[in-house]
Amino acid sequence: MRQTAVMLLGPTLAVLLTGCATKDFVREMVSKSEVTLDAKIGEQGKRVDEQAQRIDEQAKTVDAHGKQLDDMGGRFTKLETTVDETGNIARRAGAKADEAAARIDEVNTRVSHLWANRNARQLVETVEVQFAFDRADLSDGAQTTLAALIRELAENPALTVDLEGYTDRRGTPAHNVRLSEHRAAAVRRFLVGHGVELSRINWIGLGELGGPGTAIDDAKSRRVTLRLMLAAQ
Repeated sequence: MRQTAVMLLGPTLAVLLTGCATKDFVREMVSKSEVTLDAKIGEQGKRVDEQAQRIDEQAKTVDAHGKQLDDMGGRFTKLETTVDETGNIARRAGAKADEAAARIDEVNTRVSHLWANRNARQLVETVEVQFAFDRADLSDGAQTTLAALIRELAENPALTVDLEGYTDRRGTPAHNVRLSEHRAAAVRRFLVGHGVELSRINWIGLGELGGPGTAIDDAKSRRVTLRLMLAAQ
């Protein structure tokens, strides 16, 4: 009986042992598969992260290029504005140059007129009135000097007066011509306002009066010279 039982249990034990071995093998294979799968998933995740990082870097590069383009656009806009402003400045400078040229032509005409009549009259007296720096208004002293000259003109109807305005060397030629004209015009207005006929007055602004360059010379240059003239007999 015992031998028979052993013989019957033998195949059963073999099957059980074989089943256990198969389960262990399966578990081992599953474990290896899981490890391999995890490794692949980790590697794939790493690749995805690297790709995402490259995309971020490319996006930053695109943003940087976009900013550069915006900066260039702003520079072009500023350049266009500067060009327009330069054009306006050039046009204004051209207009001022034309104005200065016109004034110079006017001065030349007056000088030519005075020069042509230089022998038709004789000089009787020369008077000078001084002005402050860059000013064309008459001081009290200048008005006192002119008052005496007005009395002389009133007593001698045959006399005429030539006014020559001057400036010192400071300032541009165009500015100095205008300032000298304003000074001569101020004297003319004072004379006319005190009864001297306008037809007896010749006036001109000659601009800068050169000199050695001292402060005293500059002060003397800021003047209007009045020449009392008498028609030659």
